[in-house]
Amino acid sequence: MRRIVAPVIIIVTLLAYLAGQKTNPPGFYIDESSIAFNAFCIAKHGNDEWGVKWPLYFAAFGEYKNPTYIYLLAAVFKIFHPSNLVARRLSAILGYAAAALIGVIAFAISRKRWIAWTIFLLALATPMLFEISRLVFEVALFPLVVAMFLFFAHRAYRSERWSAGVIAGLTLSLALITYTYSTGRLLGALFAVALFILNDRRGAAIVLAAYIVVGIVPLMVFNHIHNGALTARMKAISFLYLDAGKPLQQIDTLEQQYIGNLMPLGMALKGDPNPRHHVPNSLGSIDLGIFVLAIASICLIVRTRSHERWWIFVLVLTALSVLPASLTEGRYHELRLAPYPVMLLILAIPALESGSRIVRVAVVAGLALCLVQAIFFFHVFAKDGADRPWDFDASYPEVMRVALAQPQRPIYLATSYVHAYWYAALHDIPYSTFQNAWPEPYIPPGGLVVGSVYWFHCDDCAVVYKKQEFAVWLKNK
Repeated sequence: MRRIVAPVIIIVTLLAYLAGQKTNPPGFYIDESSIAFNAFCIAKHGNDEWGVKWPLYFAAFGEYKNPTYIYLLAAVFKIFHPSNLVARRLSAILGYAAAALIGVIAFAISRKRWIAWTIFLLALATPMLFEISRLVFEVALFPLVVAMFLFFAHRAYRSERWSAGVIAGLTLSLALITYTYSTGRLLGALFAVALFILNDRRGAAIVLAAYIVVGIVPLMVFNHIHNGALTARMKAISFLYLDAGKPLQQIDTLEQQYIGNLMPLGMALKGDPNPRHHVPNSLGSIDLGIFVLAIASICLIVRTRSHERWWIFVLVLTALSVLPASLTEGRYHELRLAPYPVMLLILAIPALESGSRIVRVAVVAGLALCLVQAIFFFHVFAKDGADRPWDFDASYPEVMRVALAQPQRPIYLATSYVHAYWYAALHDIPYSTFQNAWPEPYIPPGGLVVGSVYWFHCDDCAVVYKKQEFAVWLKNK
């Protein structure tokens, strides 16, 4: 019977996880087009959109994209014909794989199948992890690589002396954390240092040294050669730079940001305010029930399991997981907080293992809350998730079709050039069809322009077609 039930659960949950991706989210955001187009260029030519061969980071519009997801998507495009849906499928499969690996870790810790299945299903139903897996962003891979680190860390905890395989796995997973998403650059270093909590400090030192060589040094060299390219974005969004010279204000802001991101009510009842990351009015980004389970586990660890290095390690990682996000402006940012729900799910295991009557009451209440909130979230996501065209540039393909139907060539791109290049890649349109006219849009008389109504203004242009954010203009003679 068990041999039948497990495959059925996997097939049903996987199909449910992949459902609705053609229309929800409703379009491609500009960052998704940038990532997909660079992956297409790598798959076809081995260079990025600027012609750089096998770059460590990908220069985009005003920032640098992290490489791991882009190279993985390029490998997918080598096998499957590039499309929005293929790219979205990759993100969803990565999210599903992260939930599965979290379930595997739960079994390795508890040795109980029902706990492993429970944690797996809770991971699939966590709004933040689910919504991240809907986006063609680098962060779609982040929960999986964080789970990889936890998998190898638990194997290390079980060993008196770490094997070469464990050391290699820890080093690789730390490097992947660093190169998968921008907050991973700090998180990888913090997680590497946290390994010294475990039993083999010699092994931890070897991992740290190897991680510095493969993870930190190439990053620092790239940043130096490219004049601080990897820190430019952080300088624009972090109060450490924006409030430079005001240490007391920086400390106060950090305290507010950190506590706000760590505490349960805001994350469970409100969540990320950005509709691109989190569907509005669907409650929070993390189910309140997961916080109930985690808090019950923390009480158990403090009272009865504080001598176990593994759970001290998990508590430290949980505390560290929200720190990089808390150094930036804005709270409850799903992308920057992606490791947090992974840690909370692992932290829920002691409560599920406990035989205490009081803890069992908390477990039942927590699981009931998770079920109710998950049902509500997925109902709202299915009903309203596709109603976000402004947030996902859903009108761009239709606007571009209208522009291509006009006789004028080239078509001038005033903003959103990468949307056009990705569209051209999908439909085998020569790139010479377009001419980038941004950031200084010179449009000759009679020129045809495609762009955002928010960023392009022309008093001497006639609107040919407009839908939502984008329009086609014809410059008067």
